Amino acid sequence: MCYAEGMWRIVLAVVLLLGGCADPCEGSQACLVMGRCVDSGEGCVVGSDEDCRASLDCVDHGACTRGSESWCVAASDGDCLGSVGCGDFGECWAADGECVGP
Repeated sequence: MCYAEGMWRIVLAVVLLLGGCADPCEGSQACLVMGRCVDSGEGCVVGSDEDCRASLDCVDHGACTRGSESWCVAASDGDCLGSVGCGDFGECWAADGECVGP
């Protein structure tokens, strides 16, 4: 076996061990900010509540629940209570997918 044949086998083994090709959305700005961490083939979309909970929109605005394939929303007052918007601006209640104040 020549060197080149051995190298492609090593590369293939590494790819298989790491789970194949990386999702282009995972780790992207859309994922970090808005929870859009899954490649739909047409763009990055929200895959789960976990994607939303890990996003900056959850931390800042209480958008911690998957509302549709494209958006994270504030589905309950609990989503809002831990947000920066609640602490800084009194936006602690969920209404129509957003955190609102008194």
